[in-house]
Amino acid sequence: MTGFVVVWQRNGDIIDSHLFHRMKAAIPYRGRDGFISMVQGGIAFGLAFDAMTPEARKAGPKIHRSGTGLTLLGDVRLDNREELGATLGCPVDGGIADEQLVLAALDRWNLAALPRLQGDFSFIIWDAPEHTLTLVRDPSGQRPLFFHDDPDCFIAASDMHQLLCDPRTPIAANRKHILEFLTPYHFFQNEKDHPETFYRDIESVPAGGLVRVSHSSRETRQYWTLTAPREIRYRRIEDYAAQYLHLLSESVRVRLRSSHPVGVLLSGGLDSSSITAVAQQFLSTGSSGALGFHTFSSTFDQLDCDERSFILDLQRLYHFHATFLTSEQIGGRLDPEPVGFRESPNQGVSQARNAMFRAAGEAGVRVLLTGEIADACTLGSQLVFDSLIRQGDVRSLVQYWLAYRRGSTDPLRRAIFLYCLAPLLPLPIHRRLTAWHTRRAIEGNRPFLVPLWMPPSLRRELVDRHREAAVQAEKSRLFSSPARHFESQLLFPPEIARQPAPWPLEIRRPFADRRLQEFLLAIPPELKFSPHPATGSFYAGAKRIVRTAMEGLLPESIRLRTDKTIFSAALTREVADQWPLYERIFGPGGRSEVAEYGLVDPGLFWDRLLALRQGTLGTDLMYVMQMVGLETWLRSLRQPRRELVTGPSIGTEQS
Repeated sequence: MTGFVVVWQRNGDIIDSHLFHRMKAAIPYRGRDGFISMVQGGIAFGLAFDAMTPEARKAGPKIHRSGTGLTLLGDVRLDNREELGATLGCPVDGGIADEQLVLAALDRWNLAALPRLQGDFSFIIWDAPEHTLTLVRDPSGQRPLFFHDDPDCFIAASDMHQLLCDPRTPIAANRKHILEFLTPYHFFQNEKDHPETFYRDIESVPAGGLVRVSHSSRETRQYWTLTAPREIRYRRIEDYAAQYLHLLSESVRVRLRSSHPVGVLLSGGLDSSSITAVAQQFLSTGSSGALGFHTFSSTFDQLDCDERSFILDLQRLYHFHATFLTSEQIGGRLDPEPVGFRESPNQGVSQARNAMFRAAGEAGVRVLLTGEIADACTLGSQLVFDSLIRQGDVRSLVQYWLAYRRGSTDPLRRAIFLYCLAPLLPLPIHRRLTAWHTRRAIEGNRPFLVPLWMPPSLRRELVDRHREAAVQAEKSRLFSSPARHFESQLLFPPEIARQPAPWPLEIRRPFADRRLQEFLLAIPPELKFSPHPATGSFYAGAKRIVRTAMEGLLPESIRLRTDKTIFSAALTREVADQWPLYERIFGPGGRSEVAEYGLVDPGLFWDRLLALRQGTLGTDLMYVMQMVGLETWLRSLRQPRRELVTGPSIGTEQS
């Protein structure tokens, strides 16, 4: 993955060359194929080049310039190269770089070109005649781009810690974003892409957005946002499944375009297994262009979350090279003396992750595919009654309703009103009704929404934030359908997509493909979930379209799985293995950062950890573990600036 930096002296001073070179030097893992720089008066551009595609390797490291005065640098991988090249009259078979295609599109259509771009990208455009910088990210947020806005000097970079090279950028926690993170409405989803970061005064360009900067102003706006697609209707589920498989295959195919061997982070679940199976179809015909293929999997010996048997079933079917990494040491989430930069407290366990990335690097892999984001668009929902009512499908309506009621604790009248009748109303009326009901339900459940081991004032603030976020989501919903509304909330803003710094690897997520997501959002919601005849497990009925499409391509042990793997056993073992550290930091006499920061009541949180050690998981387990992650992250801010801007070395076990 290519890295980059821009330093703009907006006050007219000459470039601080020491700052510029420190920011470039902070990402050595990004520049394995060369570093280049360019200075134009009061603005400097730096590129740490990694040739991840054959076209990038042929073009070499370049800061691209056009005849109209535009300069572009960034990290771009286009999925619609052929289509875009044909429209622009730029043949792509000659190996034109993706960045050059983007520059040609900007010359033709200006910023109206941005919605036409499909793929993963972040880039910066310098318009010399207008003296403006424009920072751009793709709609799925697959490539990062951060900035610090100082009246005298504007700096932007691909990696967040580069910005800490500037002493004007504070090393301090952003309390507002921490509270946003802990708000229940956001907390129980995968972490979302957001303009704010956990660091004060460091901002992110929003996914599908741009930031336009001049000498005296800054404007942020969306060039793309999720809209409600027209519903797609085919005759048979097999027709939907065939189109799903076509779009998934195309998404995998374009992500196999690599100048190095490709890997997959493989679990035994449907999503990464589907990616592996589809990739094998291309590899077997030699049509992928990939120079090699490997899979990498974590295993958990003697724990019920171990998925080795499923992976072996898939390997026996396709005979690929599989690497298994046993997670003997789960520790790493709690660290009393963290070393190196951490972008976020929500980065999981470093040892298992780094072992995986080290193995990939040793295999010569630079590109890793993952099944991340798939649940947001393929999982499905039981709440499809309105769709069945509109179709007049009484038989299926009864089947789905009875299955839902067997596992639901919702009062009958509430369920009928919210999930059967209200979705049939015009959308503006439905928005007002659900907003009113949401506000009322949250106030009625206020005591139970956040853990009791948080201070009372913090609990009140988090519930207030939760109420406002949930009500606003209802007021702006795109769909009356509960299933479609839930899915649209998962898809946009997208899940945050972090790259594996400091490893010289690029993560590609086929389920982030916009065309695939738009199709899945447009099909009838009952095609994603169908009650299982033998079990009430939600997962057994979920991903119906995936299971149909992958028949014959996946082992039946994976395709027909009825339970999703739960990693609570690994978490409890983590606590047991690290208990002396927990006692030293959170126990009697300990001084934790989260307590100093007012996020926990020290005595009540210690009691909760003691209960967890005794095996009490509880409904607040996620809050407990994320609070431990926050403890490590807050401690990382104690380090001198020189440690944070260097980042951990590739040989360390740090995040």
